[in-house]
Amino acid sequence: MSPWRAQPLPAAPGGRPMLAGALVAAAYGVAVHLPLGEGWVVAAAAVLAALAFPAFAIPLCVVASMVQDAPGLHPTPALAAAVGCGTAHVLRGGARAVAASSTALRATLAFALLAVLVGTLASLAGMLGFGHEQSAARPALGVALADLAMPIVGAAIGASAAADPGVARRMAGAALAGLAMMAVRVAVQVQLGPTAGFSEQGRDAIASVLQLSGNAPDGVIRYVGSMLTPNAMSMLAVFAAVLAWPSARRGGLPAAMLLGGAAVAAALLAGSKSSLVVAGAAALSFMLAAAPRRTLAITGTLATAAAVFLLMDDGTRWEQVAARLRIDAVGSAITARSEAWDACERGLHASDAVVGMGLSHWPVFFEREIGEYMADPHTAVFSYPWTYGIAGPVALLVAVAALARVAFRGGAARAPAIVLLATLLLRDLVAIPLLIGATVLTLQLWACMALVLARDQR
Repeated sequence: MSPWRAQPLPAAPGGRPMLAGALVAAAYGVAVHLPLGEGWVVAAAAVLAALAFPAFAIPLCVVASMVQDAPGLHPTPALAAAVGCGTAHVLRGGARAVAASSTALRATLAFALLAVLVGTLASLAGMLGFGHEQSAARPALGVALADLAMPIVGAAIGASAAADPGVARRMAGAALAGLAMMAVRVAVQVQLGPTAGFSEQGRDAIASVLQLSGNAPDGVIRYVGSMLTPNAMSMLAVFAAVLAWPSARRGGLPAAMLLGGAAVAAALLAGSKSSLVVAGAAALSFMLAAAPRRTLAITGTLATAAAVFLLMDDGTRWEQVAARLRIDAVGSAITARSEAWDACERGLHASDAVVGMGLSHWPVFFEREIGEYMADPHTAVFSYPWTYGIAGPVALLVAVAALARVAFRGGAARAPAIVLLATLLLRDLVAIPLLIGATVLTLQLWACMALVLARDQR
C-alpha cells in the first residue's frame, strides 16, 4: 500500500497550533502597516523571533512571503524577513527534515541547486571574458544566492510540515492569515484606489511598470499584496489546493466544486490567464480528490465535445485557437514580452543552451535585441535551457517526474500534485518560471512541492 494512503498528508484542522500560526502571522501583518524604519525594524524583529522561538520561524516566513509591500514595509526588508526567517528554520531543524525526507525530494532539490551552480559558473566565465557578457544591473552573485536560498528554505518548510502535523497546522494557520490579509488589501484597493495600502516606493513601482491596467480594463487590480497578480494568484491557487484538499475529500463533490470555484473566481478577479490556468487545475484537483470517477467522466465529456466542435469547423476556429495560444505565449498584445519571444527565436543559438549563458546575461541580450530591460524571457521554453544549459531542463524534468509519480499513483497526495504539475508545465510557459527563481513565489512553490514529495517513499 502506498505510504500516502497509510499516512495521509497532514490536514489543517482547527486547534491551538493552527491558531498560534495565525496569531503570529497576524501580528506580523499589523506590524508591517506601522511606520517603523521602513520595515527594517519589523524584519529584524521577525528574524530574531524566528531564531529565539523556532516554532515561530515557519509562520513568520510564510506570512512574510505573502505580504511583500505595505505602508510601513518596503520590498527589500520584506524579502529579508522572508529569507531570514526561513534560514532560521533551516538552521534550527529544517535541514535535518530535508535530509530525513524522501529520495524524491532530495533528488529534485539537488538537481535544482545543480542548475543554479551551472548558471553561476557560466556567469563567472562571462565576467572573466570567456563567455557571454553579464549585466551589472543584475549582479550574478546576488541572483545566485537568492536562487539557492528560495528552494532550500521552501523545501525545509514543506519537509518539516510533512513530518510533523503540528508544524503543518502552524503553517496552515499562517497561510490562511496571509490570504485573509490579501483579501482585505484587495477590498481596500477596490474602495480607495489601486495604490491604496502600499508604501510610497511600492506605489512608484506600480506606476512605473504600468501594472494597474496591464491587459485588463483600467481599474482592474493588478497587484495582490505587492506581488504581480498573475504570479501571486497562481501561487494562491496552489496554496489553496495543498491546504484545502482534505476538506474536499471529506465534503464530497459539492464542497470540492465550491473550493474550485473560489480559486477560479480569484483568478478572474486578477484578470490573468496564467493564474486562471492554475486555478482551473486547482478546481479539477479538488473534484478529483472528492469524486474521481465523476470528475473524469465530466472532464472527458467536455473535452470530447470541444474536439467535435473544432473538427466540424472549417478551419477558421483552429487558426483562432492557434493565434490565441501564440498570443498567450508571448503576451496579450504586441508588447515587450511578445518582442522578447521573437528576439529569442531570432537571436538565440542552440549551442548556447548546452552550458547556458549565465544568470545575468538576459538584460544584455534584450537591451541589444529589443532595446528594453528584461531580466527573463518570461517562459520556461527559453529561460531554463539558455540560462542554466542542459542542467535547467533536467532539473525541470526531474521535478515533473517526481510529481507525476505521485499524481499517477493516486492516494491522498494526488490533488496537490496535479496542481503543482499544472504550475510547472502550463503556467511557466507564459510567465517567469518558478522552479528556480529569486522571488518568494519560488519559496512558496517549494514549500508545496516538499509537502507532496517529502514522504513519497516506497
